[in-house]
Amino acid sequence: MLTMTGERTQEWTIERIAREKPQAPIEVKGCVHNVRRMANFAFVILRRREGTMQCVAGADIDPAALAEGNCVAVTGEPAFDARAPHGFELRLTGARVLSRPQEGLELPIHKYKLDNLCVIVDYNGLQIDGPVSEVGGPEPFDKKFEAFGFEVITVNGNDFDELEKAFAAARACKGKPFAIIAKTTKGKGVSFMEGQVGWHGKAPNTEQYEAAKKELTENLEVLQNG
Repeated sequence: MLTMTGERTQEWTIERIAREKPQAPIEVKGCVHNVRRMANFAFVILRRREGTMQCVAGADIDPAALAEGNCVAVTGEPAFDARAPHGFELRLTGARVLSRPQEGLELPIHKYKLDNLCVIVDYNGLQIDGPVSEVGGPEPFDKKFEAFGFEVITVNGNDFDELEKAFAAARACKGKPFAIIAKTTKGKGVSFMEGQVGWHGKAPNTEQYEAAKKELTENLEVLQNG
């Protein structure tokens, strides 16, 4: 079995294995980023050092092992699939948990009147599978924070003036914690990235990096020159 270490200098990449050694079993380590469960199988997005990859888990794979946030070692066979991100996926034959995320402690924030606490939610409305509104998301944020005793304000997270007013309101708030729901645009300032879900889990290549840097530098100059 070939083990994928996540090192960029590894001799064997998953793409190469899928091309040259079809059905060769491999082991991959990473963090479960997202799980989309279907009737008899699940799509699992595994985050590794060099990016994300799609895995397909059948009913024989323990779903508890593939809970979001778990660090896992999965075994399977790589296969090309034009519908999968990057054009290939790993069809799992096994999964074992390396570590699990620590559960957050419940804290009765309202009881302690923590008016020096300000929470900022950067909400761009997108996740790796598409718009949150279509996939399923955590809204309504404001009602949930209010239920825990927060004062809540919603602003345009890409507008510096609105953010400045929100922080001023947070400083002025007494007797309760403050939450700012900042609605933002993914990739703001880079024309080919703005609002594009495809940039959720991948890095730009050298050409794209230079183009993005150029646009951001130009935008910064406009702001600085008024």
